[in-house]
Amino acid sequence: MDDQPSGGGEAHADDRAEVNVPVAAPPAEQCERDQVEDRTEISKFVIRSIANALAASRVAKTLDSMRQASFRSVRSTVTRARERVPRSRFGMASPYPCLYRRAVIAVPDLSARRYVMTTHHDTPTEFIEVGDTRYAYRRFGKADGVPIVMLQHFTGGLDHWDPLLTDGLAADRTVILFDSAGIGASTGTTPTTIEGMADCLLEFVDALELGTFDLLGFSMGGMVAQAFAKAYSGRIRRLALLGTSPRGGEPTPYQEEVSRRASGSASAEDFLWLFFGHSDAGKAAGMAFLGRRFARTEDVDPATRLESIMSQVTAGRDWLQPHGERFADLKAITVPTLVVNGSLDVMLPTINSFHLQQHIPDAQLIVYPDAGHAAQFQYPELFLAHLRLFLDR
Repeated sequence: MDDQPSGGGEAHADDRAEVNVPVAAPPAEQCERDQVEDRTEISKFVIRSIANALAASRVAKTLDSMRQASFRSVRSTVTRARERVPRSRFGMASPYPCLYRRAVIAVPDLSARRYVMTTHHDTPTEFIEVGDTRYAYRRFGKADGVPIVMLQHFTGGLDHWDPLLTDGLAADRTVILFDSAGIGASTGTTPTTIEGMADCLLEFVDALELGTFDLLGFSMGGMVAQAFAKAYSGRIRRLALLGTSPRGGEPTPYQEEVSRRASGSASAEDFLWLFFGHSDAGKAAGMAFLGRRFARTEDVDPATRLESIMSQVTAGRDWLQPHGERFADLKAITVPTLVVNGSLDVMLPTINSFHLQQHIPDAQLIVYPDAGHAAQFQYPELFLAHLRLFLDR
């Protein structure tokens, strides 16, 4: 045939055997191709292993987009990210920016196929830039379900939450703790109105590409949560308002003592008086909270700057003034809402929680006995149970 070697295939093989010519090795190009293919398969396996190990972590969304890309794009993305990220304590460069601090979010245990998840105490602080503002936040917990964004009180930051509450929520959802502009580790200028702070929150959730989420705000954070819910109810699934007041709410009759005890030199006794019930049981619960509150010793949130504190003071004073008919603006909050307070809130009187429940169309109210401004920290297990029932119903 035309495609046979000259002289026929068998004769050619016999001739080669008689002169004892060894069978030729595969061309060098073929060996190189085989090695490349082997390395490619190994690389694909490593990438798949990383993706599977991190599927339950807060970078699941990033990994999903990576899986849709070609292997070449994945390898390029990992290489670029590795060049930007310092080595982890495990001795290898992490390819994911959110793992840049102490530990990875989900570390694979190859023998048991388990994952070690970060908690309130060891979740690294992350940053995201929007314009000239660099927002600080922490994100941890289960990747499934609707995430919950949590907004802290006046001058408070990422470390002022109760780990019993945040870790309890993280067991079945993603928890996102947020420092607004100029607060804690965040840069930028702190707005002088609550509505301006709500705009900062919008910038932040848009930068994280959050769609619908649950929102929880405590004290001034609850004011910001209200302002956000009025303007952007479509972004929220559930709203929780803790120890807070509506715009135009009732001022505290304890203003002089609150101002004295809330100074920069406030003692533990002052803190307990401001935030907890005044009985022995209330004080004991407050001391237990402080023990949990200061358990984190690394990567702590810095104190809020005086300039930002004064902007918050201005915003709080403005919030005392109603816009139009008193409490009519609360009708704009159309999402299911849980309002929580203690029976004696000396900073934002408990009657304000009643006003919220009465004027938000779909709101329910829980008042805890012998409790103050931070009832959720005085009764953390009970409040967590109530909050999870509300969020999951």
